[in-house]
Amino acid sequence: MHRWKRIALTAAMAAACVAQAWASTRTVLILNAGDEPILSLRIGHAAQHAWSADLLGFNQAIEVSSGVEVPIVFDPVTCAYDVQATYENGSVAVKRDVDLCSVRHMKFGR
Repeated sequence: MHRWKRIALTAAMAAACVAQAWASTRTVLILNAGDEPILSLRIGHAAQHAWSADLLGFNQAIEVSSGVEVPIVFDPVTCAYDVQATYENGSVAVKRDVDLCSVRHMKFGR
């Protein structure tokens, strides 16, 4: 039985390494054309509606009329993701089915 646990652990570690090897990172310029600073930015699979951790980090915001280059790690096999911006006043904007395999910039707001 101990041998099977070792095999299962090895298989799980190999799967995690393969998943990391398949991940892509794209730097996307996020532009804030809204009336409030953007305090958080998250991505999620368009089909699953589960959100990632905040991509901006704890102390970073995107001020009004400015932009920030944000590195986004994603699975290139499925390029369509939803991108969610949360503003300082608590309002939320979502861009649906964004093609992260090709997008270079994204504008939130007007």
